[in-house]
Parts: sequence; structure tokens; C-alpha cells
Amino acid sequence: MSGPKCRLSSVWNPEEGETAGADRRSNERAMSAGLTYLTYLTYLTYLTYLTYRPLAGTVDDTLAWWEKLPEAGKTTLKIGISREREAAVLMRWASLHAVS
Repeated sequence: MSGPKCRLSSVWNPEEGETAGADRRSNERAMSAGLTYLTYLTYLTYLTYLTYRPLAGTVDDTLAWWEKLPEAGKTTLKIGISREREAAVLMRWASLHAVS
């Protein structure tokens, strides 16, 4: 398969290049400097004020952005996995979850 070596996870993290291993870095320095996790109560308070934009608006805006890209930009996006890799992953998943 072509493209950089990557782990397939919920977050796309190349194993090579300037962002290699970004998900494997320790937060120890930040925590010792005072970083804290949101408490559950703070999180619930935050959600009270959080608003979401309608999905249809996001889809429309994303499609409008895509249509404005030059053709070369549509084939050289550097996010996600290749179509070939996606197909291989889906085939493997299907083989593991086949209904007998």
C-alpha cells in the first residue's frame, strides 16, 4: 500500500514526519505546571452554554468549500487514509464480523 505508515485509530497519527507519535507524548510537564482536567460538574456547566450548529449547515458549507478547491487540491488532501487502505480495513472488519 502507498502512503506513510500509520496506525489506524480514532485519531490519524502518522508514524513518520513532524507529527510522529503525537498521541504518545506524556502530559506530565503540563500537569505539573498546573494543567487540570475538567471536573464533571464543570463539564456539565459548560454543556449548558454549548450550542451546536445544524448538521445541514455544516454539510452545505463543507460541500461549498470542496467545490471551490482546485482539482489538484481534491486529489492531494493529506488527511485520512487512502481509498485502498479504507477498502482493506473494511474488508477485514467485514470478515471478522460476518454473520454465519
